[in-house]
Amino acid sequence: MKPRSLGIAMRLVRLLATTIFGLGWFATSVPTTHADTLTYQPGPSQGKDAWITNYYDYGSNYGVDNELLRVGGWGDAYWSALWFDLNGLPANVSSVKLQLYCLPKGTGDTSTPVSMNMYQLGGDWTEDSLSWYDDTVYYSGTKVSLPTPTQGAWYTIDITTYYRNWKSGIWLNDGLWLTPTANNNRFNQFASSDYPTATYRPKLVVTYTPILDLNFPLSGSFSPSKITGYDFGDHWENQFCVD
Repeated sequence: MKPRSLGIAMRLVRLLATTIFGLGWFATSVPTTHADTLTYQPGPSQGKDAWITNYYDYGSNYGVDNELLRVGGWGDAYWSALWFDLNGLPANVSSVKLQLYCLPKGTGDTSTPVSMNMYQLGGDWTEDSLSWYDDTVYYSGTKVSLPTPTQGAWYTIDITTYYRNWKSGIWLNDGLWLTPTANNNRFNQFASSDYPTATYRPKLVVTYTPILDLNFPLSGSFSPSKITGYDFGDHWENQFCVD
């Protein structure tokens, strides 16, 4: 004899499908009731970041792709650019944090950290082609003022609005600019996606609500009498179910 609770459950599923969906095909997505968090931290082959300067050529046309992201200056200026590939990342987010590791200064370095401004980056660019004098790359959108980072610690920037607009297609995702608010021997040095210690590379911490996909009826085939080892008998055959 089959458990009474199983029979009731299957009848409820059948009633739901019959009365609401008219025994037709139906599919919907429903947010779950709990939040998950994932960390996306690309390495050298997946990450895209570089820094530029307006004074020294550095043998690379005023743009440098190495293990650092520099922001600041001493009479000159240093800006950093970052971009993340968001394909495959969730869209239904409640929070997205960009985290950068601010490196300690080296021996003999007399500079001090500096507060920053953040802008959207506009235009196509690559790590090799980014240059201070490239007129096809620019900054756009509203300036966001950022506090001074602490050296030897993680620095967190809330980019939830940027992320949502990029994922929805409202804004083009060309990346972000970080620029200094002063250049009187003021410097921040962050680890880039090329940094040798992988755990210090830039990362996104994404808090999101998983989506449950409901489909009536299920695609594919099934055995009328058995599924995953249980005998549902006539409560299963020709009925609807939830995947």
